Amino acid sequence: MEQYSLTTNFIVGCIFWPTTFHLIWFLLSFKISDARACGTAMRLVSIIHAILAATVGTISVMATYKDIIQDDHWLLNYFAAFAYPYMPYDTYSMYHVFIREKNKQDLPFFTRVTSFLKSLDLEIFHHAISTFLGYPIILHYRHNKGTFIVGCVYITEFSTPFVNLRKILIKNGYGSSWMFTINNLVVLILFFLVRVALWPAMYIVYAVNKQMGPSLVLTSVPYGCHIAMTIVFALQTSWYVLFCRGFFKPVKPSQHVKHNEGSASNGVASVGSGTKQD
Repeated sequence: MEQYSLTTNFIVGCIFWPTTFHLIWFLLSFKISDARACGTAMRLVSIIHAILAATVGTISVMATYKDIIQDDHWLLNYFAAFAYPYMPYDTYSMYHVFIREKNKQDLPFFTRVTSFLKSLDLEIFHHAISTFLGYPIILHYRHNKGTFIVGCVYITEFSTPFVNLRKILIKNGYGSSWMFTINNLVVLILFFLVRVALWPAMYIVYAVNKQMGPSLVLTSVPYGCHIAMTIVFALQTSWYVLFCRGFFKPVKPSQHVKHNEGSASNGVASVGSGTKQD
């Protein structure tokens, strides 16, 4: 019965993510240029995914913090099955945004795909690892252990809606607004809490859970976990430093916004939306 439910959730996810993307894209295209509608739709779906993931992560963590290895919560696997198709879908939506931003719709298909893979290689690699390694581990190979840890990974998504909102504001010409400034502050605070401070906090929870001192925690946790945590912590910290350096630089109004709006008003689909890296 559980396997049937997970399969059902997976099928629903296969339908939900691309359908929601195309529906939002279609509706927005009546108001703004096709390219910006596509990019905004991609980011709005990303916000939906992030809110769901962060909520499920919080519920899972609250239910399993007393035994972070053995305790489990049914909601996590059910959501993971539903979210599994998100990464392939997101790669698909990134491709659509990319070819519009770079004005590559008229190029041969192979040329478009090759250019896309070269330009967004790191994000595509991340999505591939999540699809072929991350989700199989969550759904099968972990044997319902470590739900607390997986929940913490999902909690990192709390900052994603505001990161996407920042990009939406920039792409739609609000890079100098008060909303943009406030959103930047929220991103910097949330990113630090859920993507930097979260990892040391996991050690604290483990120490309290096992009633151990710092030295015992370091020796009782497998060294592979220490190495993985150190790498993740270093990457998140370096990204946070980059965010701090760049988030409050003045953002000039994007020239393609005005161009796109002019094209849209003439009923012509134009290009100019950005990808997630922008």
